[in-house]
Amino acid sequence: MPLQEALEQGGHAVAWDGASAAGPTEQSAAADLVVLDAESEDCIEASEAWRSHDPPPGVLMVGGSQAAQERATQARCVFVANNAEASALEAQVQSVR
Repeated sequence: MPLQEALEQGGHAVAWDGASAAGPTEQSAAADLVVLDAESEDCIEASEAWRSHDPPPGVLMVGGSQAAQERATQARCVFVANNAEASALEAQVQSVR
């Protein structure tokens, strides 16, 4: 199930802001949860930018490779496989909020 669809199925309002992949933007500054692509080598720096934002949102990383999971661990972020069931995704969303 695509990520956006799974989040919406869980009752979450979803907004896409590609620039937010690097950190907060004017459009995304009020987010209470940020989902970052752990496949991106810049995701660790992005997670740090989000954590320094006031107030900091929950940060969740998604990906499909071992390297992505390692980056999420290095960034101290919860990781969800991009092919996870909606219920598993929802459980992880709740754990970071």
